Amino acid sequence: MHATAMETGAPAPIAATAVGRNVPLLVANNIAKIYGDESESRNVVIRDVSFSLNSGEIVSIVGPSGCGKTTLLNLLCGVTALSGGNVSWRGRPLSGMPERVGYMLQKDLLLPWRNALGNVTLGLEIQGLDKADREKKAHDML
Repeated sequence: MHATAMETGAPAPIAATAVGRNVPLLVANNIAKIYGDESESRNVVIRDVSFSLNSGEIVSIVGPSGCGKTTLLNLLCGVTALSGGNVSWRGRPLSGMPERVGYMLQKDLLLPWRNALGNVTLGLEIQGLDKADREKKAHDML
């Protein structure tokens, strides 16, 4: 499913630690998402999904439209409440969106009145970084 740092020749990532031991960055344990309840039509979107991700791993979520990819990402980021199971981030139960985590949906949601650089620097602009610094940072990243 993914290449390890050893297979790609990349430097080995630093593991997350919790109480002095190495732990996966993200652990999903039997997570589920069900829309609706017993009194109405229930729609089981995700059920019994378990996996763990370690620092430095790159993973793709692939599937047909409507299979639950976005719902899974929303559950993992704390944007949507779980119907069952649990998620931990750096060895701790997930509570809201984890620090320094983000994802880009397949729909780009760019602001059409901004050029590419303007869209890339938007977050830095909102944070109050001056124009020269945010453009330098964006150029370095791009």
